[in-house]
Amino acid sequence: YGWRRRRLCAERVAGHRKIALLPSERGPVVCMSPATSTITFFQGPMDVAAAYLAKRVAEIAASNPWLASVLDTDPETGEMAAFVPRGDRAEAAQKRLFANRKDIVVGFAPRRGGEDGER
Repeated sequence: YGWRRRRLCAERVAGHRKIALLPSERGPVVCMSPATSTITFFQGPMDVAAAYLAKRVAEIAASNPWLASVLDTDPETGEMAAFVPRGDRAEAAQKRLFANRKDIVVGFAPRRGGEDGER
């Protein structure tokens, strides 16, 4: 584990609190798994739902700060660890947990079995 890489990792995680991961949490299966993304459809005004969800996600993240953590190499050990941002960085990281993307067009698949059928 080279000194240059260790220095770069230390710069990236400066101002963060380290949470050591269990061996099973930093294994190859976890490290090479793709990210999980979800989309949820609601009926009603989008702005009302977005405001409620943004507030709720902020409350959940405030109670569970690790949700806003980043996974990076621990400059001390060379192993992967979770780094939780502190101070102003924590607030910015929590805001990034919820996004109401208006630039993405989402289409629906045709209904199966007619108008009242399942999608």
